[in-house]
Amino acid sequence: MSILIPPKRAPVHFSGLYRLIALQLAVVLLVGLILAGGWWIVQRGLGSTATLLVTASGRTAQTVAISGIGIHGSHGWIDLKPQFSGLIPPAPASATVTQVNIASGPYDGLRIGTTTVDVRFAVPSSGLLPLLVDFEAGSVQPTGIYIGAADVSVGLNELSGQLRAMPTFSLLDQDGARFNNSLIAGHTVVLAAFHTQCRQTCPLYTGLFLQLQQELPPGTVLVEATTDPAVDTPPTLKSYADSIGARWELVTGSASDLQTFWEPLDVPLSTGDAHASTLAVIDPHGYILDTFQGAPDLNGSLPPSLESTLGAEGYRELQTHGSGWGPSQILDSLRRVEELGSRSQAGGEVAPIVTLKDLAGKSITIQGDPGRPLLINFWASYCLPCRTELPLLQATAVSHPDLSLILIDERDSPAAARLFLSQQKVGLRSASDQDGKVGALFAVSVLPLTVFVWPDGVVESRSLGQLDPGALAEQLATLRA
Repeated sequence: MSILIPPKRAPVHFSGLYRLIALQLAVVLLVGLILAGGWWIVQRGLGSTATLLVTASGRTAQTVAISGIGIHGSHGWIDLKPQFSGLIPPAPASATVTQVNIASGPYDGLRIGTTTVDVRFAVPSSGLLPLLVDFEAGSVQPTGIYIGAADVSVGLNELSGQLRAMPTFSLLDQDGARFNNSLIAGHTVVLAAFHTQCRQTCPLYTGLFLQLQQELPPGTVLVEATTDPAVDTPPTLKSYADSIGARWELVTGSASDLQTFWEPLDVPLSTGDAHASTLAVIDPHGYILDTFQGAPDLNGSLPPSLESTLGAEGYRELQTHGSGWGPSQILDSLRRVEELGSRSQAGGEVAPIVTLKDLAGKSITIQGDPGRPLLINFWASYCLPCRTELPLLQATAVSHPDLSLILIDERDSPAAARLFLSQQKVGLRSASDQDGKVGALFAVSVLPLTVFVWPDGVVESRSLGQLDPGALAEQLATLRA
């Protein structure tokens, strides 16, 4: 085997040519970095980054193939390139689709497979931003997206059935136009039951809406839905709205359609002066997050056009401040919905030690008890799911003597709380958080909310919405393990 060696030649000097070639190579390399490594530059060359964790879940288990995920920001679309094919478990379990570092800052679009969603969110300067994709049975396209730790937690509670959803409905507004689920999708809704012939609580609800409409967070929708469709036709509602200056939706429909509409809130249809005193806060995904019962406290303020419609009992409720909740409690609930995307509902932190007054006015300190798991339940007498949950908690305290269990009456009247607990024969330790400061420490976003604390004082988890016996038993088994 031989190697051909070229003959020697006289040396040639190419210093200027080398510099030109080097410059050209540098330009090519830079262009290559921009084109081929642009994703790396976007991720790591434009400041801080955080981790985006994409998970998937649904109401039932199913197998899904996700071809790709993209996010849209100031630099255009960025392909995260996940290739996921497998089982999506039913909530509250979830499957990890991808986990990737992305540049901090605002984004305004998501692409899941072939579905593009216009949604605004901000990636923090560090840490983790979770995102939950909801896949329903029989569909390869997402039907819902939750962004942020708390919103993801709410989503898992919603999908697992812990929070009630509004049904599919089609009603008519005061102008005779269709009013259905698509019109409120993506909006937080304050919904009140009323009818125009009511002389007791209904005018107070309308007065509450008049006070709220000037202070609502952006995107919030006010809706009064009748419980008397025989009388409250669209023209009747239109006349009522014009007489009081209502600038919100008043809706009606057939008796069967309204029965279906009101079923999740247990509101019956009514006639004459009979009425159901119920107001609900519904999240942008269509789930009921807060429920208020009874008459609102309007601080004695009601326009003459409404005050003149009150009967004797309605006027008494106006003068005695109703059931103790009013515009401030509703606005607090709406702010908590807004904060869901930025406040964690996960466990892992040490539960704060707080001191409150119990319902008898004596000081009570709430903290972990060495050797005993702790369950803290935030509730209110005006919260219907809370009322139906309390007997379960009472029975749990009796059957689990090793459990420390305390109720915190949130932004409520202590007198109303004492009366209800007495009527229901609930003898649990109960504290009053009238100003909501303790609820803020525990990141209370909806009622009821239950916090499960390990014996060492560390929060194990939070459960939003009404507990069911099975879910409660699983949580207690975890705490006692």
